Amino acid sequence: MRKHLILSLVSIAIICFSLLTVEAQQTSFTYQGKLNDGGSAANGRYDLQFALFDSLIDGAQVGATQTVSNVTVSGGIFTASLDFGASAFTGANRFLEISARPTGAGAFTLLTPRQAITSTPYALRSVNADTATNAQQLAGIAASEYVKTDDARLSDARDPKAGNPSYVQNSTSQQAATNFNISGNGTAGGTLSGNAVNAATQYNLGGQPVLSVSQNLLKLGNTGNVVIGQSFFSNYKLDVESPDNHGLRVGNAIGGGTALSVGGTGNVEVDAPNVPGGRFLIQQGTGNVGIGTTTPLSKLTVQGTVESTLFGFKFPDGTLQTTAAGKTVTTGLLTSPVDIANSGGLTAIATINPLPGVYLLMATVQFENKSKDLLADNSKIVTCWFVDNDFAGTNHLGAPGNPMDKFTATLHTVFTQTVSGQAVSLRCGNLASNGQVTAQARRLTAVRIEQ
Repeated sequence: MRKHLILSLVSIAIICFSLLTVEAQQTSFTYQGKLNDGGSAANGRYDLQFALFDSLIDGAQVGATQTVSNVTVSGGIFTASLDFGASAFTGANRFLEISARPTGAGAFTLLTPRQAITSTPYALRSVNADTATNAQQLAGIAASEYVKTDDARLSDARDPKAGNPSYVQNSTSQQAATNFNISGNGTAGGTLSGNAVNAATQYNLGGQPVLSVSQNLLKLGNTGNVVIGQSFFSNYKLDVESPDNHGLRVGNAIGGGTALSVGGTGNVEVDAPNVPGGRFLIQQGTGNVGIGTTTPLSKLTVQGTVESTLFGFKFPDGTLQTTAAGKTVTTGLLTSPVDIANSGGLTAIATINPLPGVYLLMATVQFENKSKDLLADNSKIVTCWFVDNDFAGTNHLGAPGNPMDKFTATLHTVFTQTVSGQAVSLRCGNLASNGQVTAQARRLTAVRIEQ
């Protein structure tokens, strides 16, 4: 192809439509131009390429490039049939860029400038002219949205008519003063919303009733509270209340099943303030039960007093401890110091009141010698008695500063209580005529060993 190919003249572009009906129209059109080769009108066969753009220079290409091969050029005149599709011509400017070469010979040569497409190709839009006309006449609404003059609804005098407040419209906007009431069934494919929904008998999910007034009343509060019963207490997340004597029941109608299962792979806990499981705990794994403790080391560990008001406790040998009341009586730990009498006198330093029975009396006392007698042997002898006549023992204390100036003594005896409520005391005295001996921490306990 010689490099001096130029496009010297573009004749009229002609739309080539069938003359049958509108529906038979096509989107192709015939383009005719004149091609010069070396200043003279070209003759022979040429391959031509056509590309459509939205601007004379640069711009964006519209549609795909079309190649028309082996086109006959006579006296420079050629004709080609092009089809860029109906969407290519929207009413905006369009420019045709043409490249040429002798048939099958080398690369295409771009012919400049691009050629403006005249208004004739826009006759393609007449394919939709009847629809556009109808749209203008019908205020932009498609004709299929209107009823025909012979539609029975145009002559139906019954309410509701269009514009009547009882006429329910198909709209996403709320229609004022409009109600509906149907006796048949209905289905909503999307979300059904309302300020209040009043069901006559029940609500179903998946075809199964989940809320019903035929048996009980279930209320769901707006704070997440759930109430089963007649009233509503806002300070409970779950409130089960019955007008009779029955509140909440978990059980089986058939024996052998599981009435209640909690815990699973975790502990069962009744919490104390800020202490999970601080009141009651069933330990996962061991099954140990703790009351008042979160670390039960036995099958039952109780931190506190265990009380039996009937029948007592059964021991491994099968016996029952049925006399638990008054079994053990103790002063607890007494810590206030008491100066004991000297020169043979006695001072009660701990007192209990056991019920009648035979007891093992046990006492623990911490003595301290505080004597500061000048030029004297400050060691002391302390004697102690249970009640008035049960000798408990003699204790020797060294002088103050001596390793024996304070020590803890343990005293015990067997005692029979015959009178209910009679006081039982531990009495101690300093045999010396002077010098101070003090009873510090002490405890007196009576354990009944026989009724």
